Amino acid sequence: MYIPKSFKLEDKELIIQILNEFPFATIISNNSDGIQISHLPLVLDENSNSLVGHFARANNHAEDIDNKYVVAVFHGPHVYISPSFYETQNTVPTWDYVNIHISGKLMITSSKEDLWEDVKFLTSKFESNSEKYSLNHLEPENRERLLKGIIGFRIQIETIEAKAKLNQNHSIERQRLVAEKLKSSGKENDLYIARLIEWNLSGNNSLKSE
Repeated sequence: MYIPKSFKLEDKELIIQILNEFPFATIISNNSDGIQISHLPLVLDENSNSLVGHFARANNHAEDIDNKYVVAVFHGPHVYISPSFYETQNTVPTWDYVNIHISGKLMITSSKEDLWEDVKFLTSKFESNSEKYSLNHLEPENRERLLKGIIGFRIQIETIEAKAKLNQNHSIERQRLVAEKLKSSGKENDLYIARLIEWNLSGNNSLKSE
């Protein structure tokens, strides 16, 4: 991924936050049938330094992928930035965003018991404390049907590339103007990027205007 120095995101806590809050990812691999792409949720397991997920068994992407290297692309918050946000309109539009690429070896889950534990792990990450659903409510035949229909895997994380384009190539004053304009829209992605711009300007990590 092309990452200019001023856009490089190295703050581990923020990277983990983005992975947790934007877990729907794109997996890309190259096997005997060529480039394969799938879109599915992936959950970070910090204890094993891996990403946990599963394919539908009918998905051809699951064939010839065990023990192969893949890239998982996480698309974080992103927004269009209009020149009308600036003190002058004698400039051009742009896009602010956060993207994270994780590379590593994908290992198919061979044990039914391990697959069941991973499915429960995934579900627990997305169920809120106020919700009462648990996979333990499944009757045995439904559990077996579920497990037969999926192929579980873990991606052992080897490299992480993270990019946060937050108008760092513009003046600090212009970055502040963008943050204020985004906050006034009330849209979720706009608010998220505005918070990141302000967080960056506060000097909390290496994302600083050059």
